[in-house]
Amino acid sequence: MKGMNPYPKQELRPENVMAHIRNLPHVEMPGATYFITFHSAKDEAIADSERQLVLEACLHWHNERCNIYAVCVMDNHVHMLAKPFQDHRLGGILHSIKSFTSHEINKRRGRKGAFWLEESFDHIVRDDWWFTKFVYYICDNPVKRGLCKKFDEYPWLWVNADELLTVPDGDAFGNSHRRDACGTIRVFTTRPDTLFGATYMVLAPEHSLVAEITTDEHRGAVEAYVAASAQKSELERTAETKEKTGVFTGAYAVNPANNEQI
Repeated sequence: MKGMNPYPKQELRPENVMAHIRNLPHVEMPGATYFITFHSAKDEAIADSERQLVLEACLHWHNERCNIYAVCVMDNHVHMLAKPFQDHRLGGILHSIKSFTSHEINKRRGRKGAFWLEESFDHIVRDDWWFTKFVYYICDNPVKRGLCKKFDEYPWLWVNADELLTVPDGDAFGNSHRRDACGTIRVFTTRPDTLFGATYMVLAPEHSLVAEITTDEHRGAVEAYVAASAQKSELERTAETKEKTGVFTGAYAVNPANNEQI
């Protein structure tokens, strides 16, 4: 994941863009997913205990006002990937998080004043490819800044296990503009770095796409495997000691982590 940047070359990173967007309007769209960055005022460092406070505050509205996909509380800024629920605005959610944490941090420090910059950076996630890139960017940030050696060692990084590397259907608004949209597959894995080393992906024998994507050359073997699987019980198919088996359909998918065939 090292060095991954979700912004194309010649576009600024979130930290740099923030310096240029004060007092500019923020675009909010119903049903959109956002990559968000907010920064401490005057580059103030966030202490370890304060990072835990900020992380918990960012997750406070998860499953109530929004779906949080990922949060990383850095040494002086915060990254989030979130989708507000209907009737809840991103601006209101961020105001609640920043207001509460600013008050609590100031109380601990025995002072007054703004802890966060007034403006936040928010970027609408356009599609599943960008979604995956933002997840990796967030995970890689503490490693890139030298705060840890591996992303999963950083205590103030949180990634939603229920959504981790599941590819959303279509773009941030629920629409799909890809030519292969009918073949989009939701992918599950246990940790994000495994996707880079993946050499194959698996469909359940009963998945509707199996018949659709199997090539004529491999159809006989696939149909025989599907038929044999149908004769097995759920216990037999899911046993931990079961040897992994399968047959090639002749088709390929595109790995969203590296945009290569798999």
